[in-house]
Formats: sequence, C-alpha cells, structure tokens
Amino acid sequence: AAPAAPGPAQFDPRKTVPGAAAMIDFVARRSLPPSVPGYAVEVAELISLPEVLHAVEQAQAAAEVVDVLHRYALQFFDLVVMLRYGKGRFEVTAVSSRGWAWPVDKIGTRALGYDQLPETIRKLGQPYLGPLDPDMRIGEILAAVGRPAPLNAMMLPISLKGRAVIVVYGDNGARGTTFEEVNDLFHATWVASNRLLQLLEKRRG
Repeated sequence: AAPAAPGPAQFDPRKTVPGAAAMIDFVARRSLPPSVPGYAVEVAELISLPEVLHAVEQAQAAAEVVDVLHRYALQFFDLVVMLRYGKGRFEVTAVSSRGWAWPVDKIGTRALGYDQLPETIRKLGQPYLGPLDPDMRIGEILAAVGRPAPLNAMMLPISLKGRAVIVVYGDNGARGTTFEEVNDLFHATWVASNRLLQLLEKRRG
C-alpha cells in the first residue's frame, strides 16, 4: 500500500521523493505548499519503445492500454495528467510525477470541457505543443499540486475514429519540451489508438 499522504506542513519533495530534481525545483520556488499534498508511489517503468509497443499490442482491455501510456509518459515529463472522455467532457483520471502522485478526488478541477482542448486536438486529432491557454482549467490542477505554469505543455490525444477519447497532458516546467524529445511517445500513442479500436471492434463483434 502507498504511504499515507504527508500533511501540507510536512510536504518536502527533497526528503520524500529522492531523485525528483526537476519537480523539486519548481515546488521549492513557491512560498506556499500545494493545497493538495501528494504521496510517494512506486511505478514500474517501461524502458524501451519496443517493450511499450508489445505491452500495448498484448493489452486485453482499454484500461491496460491507458496504463501503459501513462507509465511511459512519465519517462518524458515531470508531470503527467491523464484525461478520459465521458459525458461530454474530459475527466481527470490521474495526476502524477516520477515516484509521486496526487489523489484526483482531492483536486478541485475534475474535468475539462471538450471545447477547452486546443484546436489541433479537437479539429485535427493531432498533438499540441505550446503555451497553456489561460482559460484552460489544467492551470487549476497545476496550482493545486504546487506547480507554476510551464514554459510549454504537450497534449497527446488517443483517438477512436478521429475523435479523442484519451488525452495525455505532460510538461517539463520551466525547462520546456520539444517535439524531438517525445517522438517515441507519439509512436506509442498512435499504436495505442489502433489497439483501442481493435478492442472496441472485438467487443462489438
């Protein structure tokens, strides 16, 4: 079982999350602790792209596909937020960093409207890399876990028949992210979209 979440007064990632230097940088600069304390978790990392693709292709349920993408995304970003489409909006299903997670039910912002996604995702089904729109409620999630707005952010859709059903949000804080750094993750999300479609057709058949 995961250790109990430390209270706000005890929140010190330098002591509780060894090696999370990037996250420490951003949190330490704030004068106040995050309003939602996190807790330490162990994540089974997926090292290579072939390993990830094999895991996706062998998945027998949509949840398995999403879990693989979530764990893989943690190798590219300091913070990952997983969003799942349902009832006309994208619900937050996970907020995590390397070795660190936050309870979704304690974060005030639990969902994003479809119209809040960048146009590249809504209209083209393509990844977005750029600054965060001030109106996008992702900013509220970042504030809740004690992170300032990043230099830029990546949003990767996993689509079914051209419509996003899962969105992987990731950022690297003040360091920023480039397309070149996440090429392998692009490939993985494309394969994941195909696998989700196969699973859907198998269930209907």
